[in-house]
Amino acid sequence: MFGSRMSASEGMRLLERARRLRQRGWLRMAIRAYTRLILSCRDIGMPGTLYFERGEVHQARGRLLEAMADYSAAISLNPHPSFYVRRVNVAAALGFSEDVTVDMAVLLTIAPDDPTVRGLAQHFGLMDDQEANDTVLRARDAKAAGNLDEALRLFSEVIARRPDIGQPGVIYSERGEVHQALGRHDEAMADYSKAIEINPLRDLYIRRVNLAAATGRFDVADRDLAAMKERFPGDALVSQLAAAVDKARPR
Repeated sequence: MFGSRMSASEGMRLLERARRLRQRGWLRMAIRAYTRLILSCRDIGMPGTLYFERGEVHQARGRLLEAMADYSAAISLNPHPSFYVRRVNVAAALGFSEDVTVDMAVLLTIAPDDPTVRGLAQHFGLMDDQEANDTVLRARDAKAAGNLDEALRLFSEVIARRPDIGQPGVIYSERGEVHQALGRHDEAMADYSKAIEINPLRDLYIRRVNLAAATGRFDVADRDLAAMKERFPGDALVSQLAAAVDKARPR
């Protein structure tokens, strides 16, 4: 029965059949075989392999969204570099530039010396660690010197080409501070929110709370304060921040 458990030997025979079907170009039948394996014997072989191979068949058929979903399932089971490489290529074909950047950042972390990864990084114009760190330092220097437009340009370049550099999320927060200094409050709020989504640090919440209170968005400030009290119980700074926000409320 489709979906019922099969033995390891049955699974291996079906996997061999799926691969033969794929080699012969009988792609729809290959997908059916891989799907049956995933439902009935998904632990066969290296974790994630069945999703990965079915994704390759979907990709060969031009079904890129289905391929993307299978590569993502494979990565969730086993973050192997080859799985990421496939997803990067599909994301690029679909025009999902942010997904390409995020996955390439992971690849440069887990397989920095892999020739395929280095080639992809060069192809997509991504920074290596040294270039990214140097650009961050230049951005910070420009910010300290009051050259905010240059700082914004440099921070944006790093975010576009190596958003994972440094402590997770902080690069977005630093660009948010520049936006805030330029009076671009919506852009600053978006960057603080992205930073918190990546890494909910206390200091990142503080920046968003302060901006929210300063711009009259007390619903955002209150929501963040509630989250901070839950995440950081007994933190005196959170209590002081809550008092400052209450003081700023219109009477």
